Amino acid sequence: MLESAILPLGGAIFAGWDVGSILMVYWAENVVVGAYNLLKFCMAQSGTGKWNATGLPLIPFFIVHYGIFCTVHGAFVMMLGNRGFPNGPFAVLGEVGSKEMILPVLGLVISHGVSFVQNYVIRGEYKTTTPGQLMAKPYGRIIVLHVVILFGGFVTMLLKSALPVLALLVIIKIAIDLAMHTASHRRDDDAVPS
Repeated sequence: MLESAILPLGGAIFAGWDVGSILMVYWAENVVVGAYNLLKFCMAQSGTGKWNATGLPLIPFFIVHYGIFCTVHGAFVMMLGNRGFPNGPFAVLGEVGSKEMILPVLGLVISHGVSFVQNYVIRGEYKTTTPGQLMAKPYGRIIVLHVVILFGGFVTMLLKSALPVLALLVIIKIAIDLAMHTASHRRDDDAVPS
């Protein structure tokens, strides 16, 4: 997970990424997390010891609700990143699919995929995870992105020197992500039966 969190800092220092590029990577990470959350819904056992379909009815609701949040944040990311107002809800995905973003997004898919397999599948978090927990869990990331967008975007525009602010934002986001990830899996460790 740390590798994908450091990637935007490397992009800012070595590839000349601007605020928009880094915010776009953070936005894409929320989409990746949401996609893995859908897989978690399909596997959750809710402490019953066997698969049950309790989470399946929530999947369409999650897709719509989380999708709306991601679409709105994507529009803000594009506007703050000087990419203009998106022409439709899928315009942000076109930005994420650009040459500049392919490698970082692929890194996010791999990093979160490894975490999904290690923690949710191998360590057995799926055994005790409930659909209610899955509904709430990804929204903490949305809040982090909200703070990064509001604070980072405006401060960078005011200072007209992006690199120091970008570096600070990346470091703050890494610290928040690590704290959230560690706390989440610590709670899951307490709940997973041996």
